[in-house]
Amino acid sequence: MGYIIDVSQSIWRIVFSETLTSADLRQLAKEAAEIETNTPVVASRLVDLRELCTITVGFSEVGDLAAARRSLTLPNSIRSALLVSNPVQLGYARMFQTLLEHPQIEVRVFSDEKDALVWLSGGSR
Repeated sequence: MGYIIDVSQSIWRIVFSETLTSADLRQLAKEAAEIETNTPVVASRLVDLRELCTITVGFSEVGDLAAARRSLTLPNSIRSALLVSNPVQLGYARMFQTLLEHPQIEVRVFSDEKDALVWLSGGSR
């Protein structure tokens, strides 16, 4: 599997590594929805793309993930920080950010983890 989900802290972490595939995105959407459905208060999250070496998905797969996320009604609003380290990751993060448009999920893209964590904790960076 090309990612891990850690929901043990106040800010959830999703860390992608190696290769990102369409199967990973489908599984992530399913797992995240299951976790969020069974959680009374959904936490904001840091989605770390920095360890990705290869991305084998395209617009339609990112669009499918955004559509799956848009279909959810969460118990509360959340923030989602996408952490990137190169232009390819930035492009995919911006694509997802643009396609999501969910009234309960605010998405921002960061290249600095400290800035992302400040924003997730309620700061304005």
